[in-house]
Amino acid sequence: MGAERRRAFRGALHAGLATLVLSSSGFAPALGRTPAEPDWGRLAREIAEETNRLRSDPASYAPYLEAWLPKFDGLVLERPGRAFLRTEEGAPAVEEAIAALRAARPAGPLQWSGGLARAAGDHVREQGPIGGTEHRGTDGSDPARRMERYGQWRGAVAENIAYGENAARDVVLQLLVDDGVPNRGHRDAPMPMMLEPWPGGRWFRDLGNGNGHLWGHVQSVKAPALLEITGPLWMSFAVASNVQYRLKEENGGTLITLKHSAFGLFPDGYGAPASQGWKNIFNRVRQRLEAA
Repeated sequence: MGAERRRAFRGALHAGLATLVLSSSGFAPALGRTPAEPDWGRLAREIAEETNRLRSDPASYAPYLEAWLPKFDGLVLERPGRAFLRTEEGAPAVEEAIAALRAARPAGPLQWSGGLARAAGDHVREQGPIGGTEHRGTDGSDPARRMERYGQWRGAVAENIAYGENAARDVVLQLLVDDGVPNRGHRDAPMPMMLEPWPGGRWFRDLGNGNGHLWGHVQSVKAPALLEITGPLWMSFAVASNVQYRLKEENGGTLITLKHSAFGLFPDGYGAPASQGWKNIFNRVRQRLEAA
């Protein structure tokens, strides 16, 4: 690959995030532009900036979602001045996202990559006119292959796609809630978790360029019955934790149990958010298995 193409990705985080904004039949243009002249390039930049604001202070985005909760009527979200939005999960998905934001640690900024932007643009130009809603292109390309046209990537890459007339913050909030997506992959894409599944292996959040947060080390693996991890998990104060995932066959299925023990200097009221976080993880595991 030539020097010019290598430069396209130089400085970009290894866990690159390509955000696509697609125009499709029936969607109103964003940012108050006329239908004949939507400024999608400007919107893409604003989404990147909004994503970095989220990464720098995840908890600060919780109030934006909390403002949505009183506006739900069952599965329908009322949006003043705009069409109502029918969701698949309703308020529970928003509540889950709020808990995840409050538990998340700040992360460093992503850097704009011209190569990633061009790869995203290719997919926009193909999917928009046909009303496509998939990550795979009509030529069979997946996100990684499209990115490789313009540069090199290492570690992991992800692609988030947003549809509609939303402004940048609304796009980011939509991806955070990830309504109807069992594994919440759009929410996790900017801050991926990695597990090295062997004794002594790390469980950590990889933020690229050597940045991240160590959750713990694998203490014991007894496949297929036990995974045990010790470490501070998401907490940044004097604390030690032991987490045990146990699996056993029961009534033709697999029963998964979790035991989390911890001791240390906990802030007042810390137990409830931690319990909610584990509940969210279990719900996502169940949803992914049921969708398989």
